[in-house]
Amino acid sequence: MLTDKINQFSALKPDYNEQLSNHLPMTAHALMALGATNTHISQYIKEYTSRLEQAENHPLVINRDSWQEHLGQNIYYKNYFEYFLGEFEHASSSEVLKLYLPVFIKSPASRAFHCMLRLAYGIMSNNKV
Repeated sequence: MLTDKINQFSALKPDYNEQLSNHLPMTAHALMALGATNTHISQYIKEYTSRLEQAENHPLVINRDSWQEHLGQNIYYKNYFEYFLGEFEHASSSEVLKLYLPVFIKSPASRAFHCMLRLAYGIMSNNKV
């Protein structure tokens, strides 16, 4: 399943090569929608992920009181990933989106709305990761 293939790489940095954005989930879904074979998609994922790096672990703790303090700082990507994954595990997607989406929409840290693109693909594929 495509979602499982994509989720294997959720710990990779969201950017590479001087701030180019990682479009792996969106591109893989587009390939599937265009009728690409599983073999073709798997090969694409293998080649694409070869340029990406693992996200670093940082001791920073993100919680409901501090979550806005480091928005846009990609060195904390893994911390934010784990925080929001926990939020989606403890509340419905609708509740989480109502709470956080207004801030992300207004945030200059959303860099061309990439977080919105990833969110849309997550919703379309029913993938909380």
